[in-house]
Amino acid sequence: ITLTDHLGFNAFLRAAIKGHVDIVQCFVHDTRDHVVAMVAKHGSMALLYAAQGARYHVIDCLLADHRIDPNFNDVSTPLIWVTRNECRSCVELLLADDRVDPNIIDSNGASAIHFAAAIEDDGCMLEIFLANPRVNVNLPSITGFSVLLHAASEGRTKVVERLVANGRTGLPPA
Repeated sequence: ITLTDHLGFNAFLRAAIKGHVDIVQCFVHDTRDHVVAMVAKHGSMALLYAAQGARYHVIDCLLADHRIDPNFNDVSTPLIWVTRNECRSCVELLLADDRVDPNIIDSNGASAIHFAAAIEDDGCMLEIFLANPRVNVNLPSITGFSVLLHAASEGRTKVVERLVANGRTGLPPA
């Protein structure tokens, strides 16, 4: 458990990165003190790596553990990673967890919905975020752009149409 590879990853982190959910579960369910401490120390990073690889079953396993911080932000959050990787099922899984804050701004200066609005998927990913009342569509990016402002400035007609149709534009009522 304490041995690491040349990059400093232990077996728990390597299993999460590679998507080996059975191995991740072995560590998560182990009750020996040194394993419990290791999972508590590295669990949030394991979730982040699982999200980077869109490893649905590992994400699901780790979200079930109260020691894991689903908002761990090291460059990006797990939600932002799965959004950028266009993994709809992973986005839905994370958004279903009330502990997940969908409004965190990452080091790129944007939240998950900003990335969702930039995806060329006919708005499917954006719809997942628009359906969630916890998502602040008016949250400005680091440049001060809301999703609507960014979509309008980039000429993303379908995104603007979806925001307007959804009524979550941040524009004052007429």
